[in-house]
Amino acid sequence: MPQKSRALAVGGTSRPKSILAVALTIGIAVSAYLLVFHSHYYHTAIKSWAMVWLFSSISALNVFWIDPLFRSRWAKFFCALLLVGLAAAGYAGLLSLKTYALTEQRRRNRVNSSGEVTDFEVETHKGHQTEYAVFEYLHEGTRYTHRIINKPAQHLGGTLPVRLASSDPENVIVTDY
Repeated sequence: MPQKSRALAVGGTSRPKSILAVALTIGIAVSAYLLVFHSHYYHTAIKSWAMVWLFSSISALNVFWIDPLFRSRWAKFFCALLLVGLAAAGYAGLLSLKTYALTEQRRRNRVNSSGEVTDFEVETHKGHQTEYAVFEYLHEGTRYTHRIINKPAQHLGGTLPVRLASSDPENVIVTDY
């Protein structure tokens, strides 16, 4: 009777775990793509779902990769700590990449326009209130809506100078605020 190798007995690669690891890695890549290129849209849940998928995929990789691989609690702890550090560095890299990609897109496909303040919103988070000015702008016959943190000088019906990318009109920045 052949014996199982130590790798398989401890939790090394088996076919279902390999398939799951590949699926989770693809999930991490897809959520990273969504966070970088599609999380700037107003009133969408893309950013929330991508973040949930990203962190649940990283957690699942921890369960299926680190937990069975090491027997020692300290080895598991340090590997999990390494994975958290890599996830934090990856997230910081994603935010940097997102900022760079959106800025480059606005620079290459620049369109200057003006937006009109149409509403005000207040969000309360942990006892702290943040006021937002909601503004609309027009590009090629389509009306888009965004919001920015409100300053006391803004009033309903006021205009804001905006710069947007012609290839992605929801990639907008208020230029003089």
